[in-house]
Amino acid sequence: MGMRQFQLLGSVLLLALGLAPMAHGAAPEMSTAKPTYSLAARLAFSPETREACLGVESNAPETGCGVPVGEQLHDAYGRALRRMFVEASGDAAAQIEIAISIDRAEIETVVEGRRLVLETRAVLRVPASGEIDRLKSYGRSAILGAGPESIANAAERASEEASRDFEREFPNSPQVVNWLVAQGIEPVGSTFAWPLRGERVAFADLSGGIVSGGGDGAVGGGLARFGVAWQWFVVQGIVGKWSPSFDTAPVGFQPNDTRAPAQLDTFDLGVEAGPVLRLGASMELRAGLGGHFLWGSANVDSAASGPPVKSSKFSRLTPSFFGAFQSAFLPTRSGMRIRAGIEVRRYVSTTVGFPDLSRTVPIADTYVGLYLGLELPWNKRVTGVTGAAQ
Repeated sequence: MGMRQFQLLGSVLLLALGLAPMAHGAAPEMSTAKPTYSLAARLAFSPETREACLGVESNAPETGCGVPVGEQLHDAYGRALRRMFVEASGDAAAQIEIAISIDRAEIETVVEGRRLVLETRAVLRVPASGEIDRLKSYGRSAILGAGPESIANAAERASEEASRDFEREFPNSPQVVNWLVAQGIEPVGSTFAWPLRGERVAFADLSGGIVSGGGDGAVGGGLARFGVAWQWFVVQGIVGKWSPSFDTAPVGFQPNDTRAPAQLDTFDLGVEAGPVLRLGASMELRAGLGGHFLWGSANVDSAASGPPVKSSKFSRLTPSFFGAFQSAFLPTRSGMRIRAGIEVRRYVSTTVGFPDLSRTVPIADTYVGLYLGLELPWNKRVTGVTGAAQ
């Protein structure tokens, strides 16, 4: 094979290599984007609406149509339908039908010049159950020239704007939102129907309240909670701290039976689980059982008279049961919510003995507190309608 043949073969290979990426790059342009809703939809235009024309004075009498606004709207709404839904083809059943009519199509004269105005009405209906709602959409576009072609271009832009306005209004109709939620579909882009509570949420809370039955009286305590909740069940971890006081008579304190104040510095690490009952979109009741590991030390107040006494350590495994009422509100677009509620927890059999301090002391009996926290959904499934205020 001669030099010219080698050069020719090299040129062919280089051309092939250059065309391959171009062919690859063209493929994505041919693919269609995934629609917003996985619903089969059909667009309906009556013959009168599709053939609607806007007369233009400069047209000759024999001209059939000045500006075919009906056809332009049909094309614009067709593109919107494919962006929003799966287009029902042929005789295939549609889950929603969208019938478009024209309420207004005219040229206005304003301070800035002339503009073309379109107002359309979309009747949304489900074949099996009837009408959902009626949505009005608007499109306006300036006429940038004096000839018929400028008016036709303005009508095309106004038609596209009207179809985009329909896309914005669709998820902002209360009736549409209710219908979508009934299908288990979130209204994407809605400005009033915020993301709904997930069937499964992760949460973290901080709680403050009163621990009674520990030491010789009630004392303030703090807890942190974290866990996962489903629609019907919750599993949570507990970390807590409180320090009740009590009076003791250490062995080292002999004169006059002097009794010294002491602190029962207590730490709590627990796991709890139980059923959940959701009350509407934002409130719920919780209850359940758990187990807690309580540990810490009893420390005599160093300000008391007499020599200091060494701390006495303790630990205890104890069962518990709890109940809570809460509300989740102020959702963000990600579905995260603020949680607030009240909880009651009962610790069972928590008494520990301190021979060095001549006392047996209960660690805790009952905790009643308020809590505030955050929850974040694990999934996108919806369970009910919620507003921004919930």
